Amino acid sequence: MFCRSLFSALVNKYPPPTIIKLNDKSTAEESELNKITGFSSIADSLKADDLVIYVAHDVWFQLPPEVVQLRFESMKKKKNVVWAADKECWPNHWSSKACNWIPDSTLPTDIYGNKTDVDKLCYRPRWLNSGAVLGRGDRMKKMFKYATTKLSRTTPPPTTTQGILAEVFQERYKQEKYVLDYESEFIQTMTKSVQDVMWSNDLHEGTLSSSPLSTRQYPKKIDLRGLLDETNSPWRGRNLAWNRITNSVPAAIHLNGWDGEKIVEPSWTKMWWFDELLEITEKMMKDEKAGAWVGETWKSWNDLCGEISLF
Repeated sequence: MFCRSLFSALVNKYPPPTIIKLNDKSTAEESELNKITGFSSIADSLKADDLVIYVAHDVWFQLPPEVVQLRFESMKKKKNVVWAADKECWPNHWSSKACNWIPDSTLPTDIYGNKTDVDKLCYRPRWLNSGAVLGRGDRMKKMFKYATTKLSRTTPPPTTTQGILAEVFQERYKQEKYVLDYESEFIQTMTKSVQDVMWSNDLHEGTLSSSPLSTRQYPKKIDLRGLLDETNSPWRGRNLAWNRITNSVPAAIHLNGWDGEKIVEPSWTKMWWFDELLEITEKMMKDEKAGAWVGETWKSWNDLCGEISLF
């Protein structure tokens, strides 16, 4: 999954990423905690105004960074940090503050008809998913510093960091202007959401939402800015994941949980670059500028994934 995630970032022309704790010899529990503590290894290199995207190994990008930046800067209510949103509150207890003392979803209460928030498949995304977060450099550093302190005071250490980060969100979202990506404009999570996502190569400015259970259409215009601005745009006709409920084309998809794991292979073959995968990887293998930073060491695509099959 790591090489597929890295490939998706490189093919969409994101700046070379920094990989945290690659091939680390830590235990499973320690590796999980590194998702929080590992951020400190890159914190000093971040500028205050940098737009930082911090993702798990099972996140695939499908849109370029320019689109992410455009959407982030044009949010109706300016926010400092945006987390992926999920349909499950996990691993926190359902009665906890992290599950209940948080904002309601901004999606309509009937977006899935009378099954909205009743059937688990029809819950509106409302809870934090720690697999993807983006925000300005200074705000991200402040948030992860707070999370690291909170983690150090938690005994025994948790087996997953998502619970800690959900608590951080609940405690700080008002004063720090954190928000969840309820409409999946940035990140599409897959827990209980596989049925919400379709793939299309015919998305256009007139595309409308398509919620089969709702009696009324979600009146949101699809956001294709930065993709179809030019007549000869290479994005016309490309196969893209589309959330038909919220009428959003997410910048990335997070194949999380059992639901995500089950669709890894069929989803990979639907990504817009799949038909050109062999040609693109051959070019990457010859390009020393294609790669990532591992700590302070540059590793080319060949070094990291040259022997891994993406098919």
